[in-house]
Amino acid sequence: MTYKRDYGYQPGVGILNEQNVLYIENRNGNSDAKAFQLDTLERMFQHLKDNNISRIDKFRADAASYQYDVVKLVRKTLHAFISGQETVMWKNILP
Repeated sequence: MTYKRDYGYQPGVGILNEQNVLYIENRNGNSDAKAFQLDTLERMFQHLKDNNISRIDKFRADAASYQYDVVKLVRKTLHAFISGQETVMWKNILP
């Protein structure tokens, strides 16, 4: 179910600078955006590490990633975690 209460497909996608797709993971067609966030992010971070991308400075996610275990993983993995609500505030601070 999408945020508009409609059926839709929501894959796990990692994007760099809103332009380059770094990671895509298919999901069950009945999975909502918050389902499997921890598993998807663990696999994505490991994939980046396996490809010698060890430094991740910033991570932005929507409300689907606002889960205790996900926040804990992201804080352990990188320097800054920015939720969708904070984007406007950080837009003028971050390069």
